[in-house]
Formats: sequence, C-alpha cells, structure tokens
Amino acid sequence: MGIKICKSCKKPMKSTDTHCRTCGTEYKNSPIILIVIIIIILGVSYFAWSKYKEKEAKRLAVVQLEKDTKISQAKAELISVGVNSDDAQKVAEAKVNNVTITNPQHIKSFNEIFTEWQDAEKVASSTSRIALAPSVSKLQEIKRNLASLSYAGCMETTRILYVTAMNTQIEAYLDFMRGSEGEAAAQLKFNDYYKQADQANKEYVRCKPTQVTKSGTH
Repeated sequence: MGIKICKSCKKPMKSTDTHCRTCGTEYKNSPIILIVIIIIILGVSYFAWSKYKEKEAKRLAVVQLEKDTKISQAKAELISVGVNSDDAQKVAEAKVNNVTITNPQHIKSFNEIFTEWQDAEKVASSTSRIALAPSVSKLQEIKRNLASLSYAGCMETTRILYVTAMNTQIEAYLDFMRGSEGEAAAQLKFNDYYKQADQANKEYVRCKPTQVTKSGTH
C-alpha cells in the first residue's frame, strides 16, 4: 500500500486516504490516476480477449482439420467403389456432419421404388441371357425414376448412392448380354454393384436405423 505526504502538515498518510488523519485536509483522487487505472483495466481486458480469440481460432482450426480429414477419408472410400467424385463429396460431408434430417414421405417414396427394383432384379437374375432385354429395360425405368427425384437430408445421399449402384448393375447386365466376350467385364461390375449397394445400405441405415437392410436390400 502506497504512502503519500500531506501537503498541509507534512505527515504521512495512506495513498487511498481522502482526508489527512492528522490535520483533516481533504484530498480528492486525481482524474489522471482514474484515467490511468481505466486504461490499465482496458489494456488487460483487451489482452485477455486477444489471447482467448487466438486460442479459440487455433481450436477451431484443429476441429476443421479433423473434419476435413474425415471427409477426405470417407470420400476416398466411396470413390474406391466407383462413386463419382462430386457425389462422393456430398455423401462424405453428410456422413461426417451427421446429417440425419429427412422427410418421412421421402422415406416412403424411396422404399416403394426400391421394392420395385428388388422385384425386377429378382426376375432379371433368374432370366436367361437371350431373354434379358425386357428385364433390363424395366431396371432402367426404375433407375430413371429414382434418378429424377430429389429428397431431403440423408435420404438424398441414400438416393444418390443407390442410383450409382443401379447404374452399375444395369451396365453389368448389358455386358453379360453381349455373351462370352462381356462376361469378365460383367462380373467386375456385378462385384462393384454389391460394394456400392453396401455403401448405399449403410447410408440408408444411418438415416433410418429402424429399417435395417442387408446386401443392398431392405
């Protein structure tokens, strides 16, 4: 605690005293001191705020880096099974950001279309090569129907992945219809279809956990 000298009686007094305890002389606090105190308080506050902002910026940068890394990994996984880059980016972002909001009517619409696809696929898989054309045409019709729609939230990413898988399945059947020369390419595409359908199924389950599917079927 500081000491000051009374100008009247020359006796020591506390720096915080407003009256000399010896002679009673009144002392008012200097406005300069108050201004200095205010400046110090503001300076300390600004420094503390700057440090907080700096720390928060670093934290957010780390969080964003982790998110970007997860998105890149999810995207790479999708691209590895034949999903195109743009669609893979959309789906990866939805997964990492945990987008699960959707419209119940969109789930109903998708389920109806996919049930139709399953039925048509069963027919195609049990049809001889020379008689496949009508079955493949039906699969193409169903795929075009799903591709023409647009859903909300995670059902949109589910739709995107299933359209990709459907395209691959149809291409596989078309190669198969070419005969022995197309069988190798067809087999590769059939394998890709199951991988893509598995990714689509995972997205569907993430979006609507109560409707679990297996091997691309609901």
